[in-house]
Amino acid sequence: MSLSGSLFHGISGLQTAQRQIEVTSGNVSNANVDGYSQKTAAAVTRMVDGQSSGVDIGPIRREVDTYLDSEAMRARTELGALNTRSEYLNRFGKVFGTLSNDSTLANGLNALSSALEALSIEPESASARRDVVEAADAVARQFNRISTETTDLRVEASNEIDQGVATINDALDSVAELNDEISRAEALDRPTADLRDERDRQLETLSEWMDISTFSRDNGAIAVMGKMADGSTKMLVDSSAVQFDFTKANALGPIATASDGVPTLVNAGTPAAASDQLGATTGGRLGALLDVRDNTLTDFHRDIDRLAQTVRDRVNAAHNLGTAGNAATASSETITGSRAFGGADGFPDGITSVSGTLTLSEVDGDGNVTDTYNIDMGLVDSALPTGATVSDLQDALNAVATSLPGVTNNPFDLTGGTDGRLVMSAPNGSDFTVSGGSATVEGAAGERNFSHYFGLNNLFETSGTTLTGVAGNIRVNADIKMDPAELSAGRASTTVDQQAVPVGDAGVAQAMAAAFEARGTIAASGGNLKAVDTTMSGYAADILSFQASETSRTDTARDFQQTMYDELKFRSDSKSGVNIDEELSNMLVFEQAYNASARVISTVQEMFDTLDRMIN
Repeated sequence: MSLSGSLFHGISGLQTAQRQIEVTSGNVSNANVDGYSQKTAAAVTRMVDGQSSGVDIGPIRREVDTYLDSEAMRARTELGALNTRSEYLNRFGKVFGTLSNDSTLANGLNALSSALEALSIEPESASARRDVVEAADAVARQFNRISTETTDLRVEASNEIDQGVATINDALDSVAELNDEISRAEALDRPTADLRDERDRQLETLSEWMDISTFSRDNGAIAVMGKMADGSTKMLVDSSAVQFDFTKANALGPIATASDGVPTLVNAGTPAAASDQLGATTGGRLGALLDVRDNTLTDFHRDIDRLAQTVRDRVNAAHNLGTAGNAATASSETITGSRAFGGADGFPDGITSVSGTLTLSEVDGDGNVTDTYNIDMGLVDSALPTGATVSDLQDALNAVATSLPGVTNNPFDLTGGTDGRLVMSAPNGSDFTVSGGSATVEGAAGERNFSHYFGLNNLFETSGTTLTGVAGNIRVNADIKMDPAELSAGRASTTVDQQAVPVGDAGVAQAMAAAFEARGTIAASGGNLKAVDTTMSGYAADILSFQASETSRTDTARDFQQTMYDELKFRSDSKSGVNIDEELSNMLVFEQAYNASARVISTVQEMFDTLDRMIN
């Protein structure tokens, strides 16, 4: 080998060792950077015409295990979903209460039951009446609070969805841009390892928010595919990146509606197909947020609404057996039902049949019954036309009532406008009137006692006609809340010269207390719980038990997934991470190679100097 050849070998060795030291120092300095993978630059023999012509640096490669990385990415997607679901379930648990505290609805209902039992023992006790009203108000406020805070959680989930869509869009754009940079660098035979690291970081962010899969192109770019709302897979990044649009609703209700908004591909058709939208099947944090907002919290709220509706109806059915709240204290006063029929917010207006006997008792200023009027509902029923309305029922009631001796006016009327509330007045303009008897009405709004059907003496009131939102607006009758003396305790007497509401009668209080002990079928809510035969407190306990079970199951799955992800991440980092000791050891090797190459150059230089002296 000539001296010039030796010099060339020495210089190539020096340059190669220098480049290897540079790569190694880069590994050391980035050892603690998340997502950085170890780089290696192997020395390769430079060949010219089949002959060794020194040494050269090989391609700078990343030490990664693509299989472990893909498995860790999948585990991260599932972990993101479970973390999100666990967070919201635990927060809802704090709203609804836990098995270990005394603030649950079941305990509130038990407190109201106890107060009613106390009233049944002392029906004339003012303090017992006040305790019942306060306990009822506490239950109503518990329902209101749970409804409000559950809706607030849906709003928070919607806000996080908005942030998640922005994060997904940014990550998709970054991956597409890095694809272009990597492709250009590949074409120019430039290093791409650091660009690939950054692309992996973007994919890691993306995989936390949604379920994605990738495959490589020949030019170094990757294609990214993601799950859509209908379960299909759509290309998200290839030659370019798609973008998603999400418009938050100005306000969210307790139950999911189409107006709540879902992430949709920009420029998708109108209406957008499910294959162009992200949904619960999208996976990751975003899929979990959509599922929590539109299913989990909505289903729990439906259960709460069903419980509120059951409490309202069962307690009101018993309370409407009483008469205290039905009393009109002067001839100009009337009794107006709280249930409106017809109109946008009215109950279904339709009467199927009526039966039994409706008794109207006139009462004097001392509270004694002076006269009674028994309306045969069988006669009323026969006078009803096919497809009768509440207005038809009013006419039939007046027709039968005015045929009774002593009735001088129409006792029944409907409020004007579209609300259609039943109004009752004294049959002959007396100072006081009480409704009672065994009359039953069956119609589009169900089958109930006459007073209960028209809401003449409700303890709990709600607005609206559907199950949705009952928990949010249930409240204690304003008149009873203002004056607990209006609370019904006993049934009406129809015996002339006796007290209309006998002193010490606790029949209604006992019926209300019994409503809490009685088992009955509570219809399916459309949420988590199916139709079940239970008490009201039992149903509340079922909601709590289901919520606690679901939270525990999710937390267990999250902990398992966290362990799995940590293990996969550890193995992946063990492969791609930087080992400082190993890098320092390599540094010594490259330093020695550098010194050796420098020594070769120095020796060749000495030989050139000697040759020069010999010639000259």
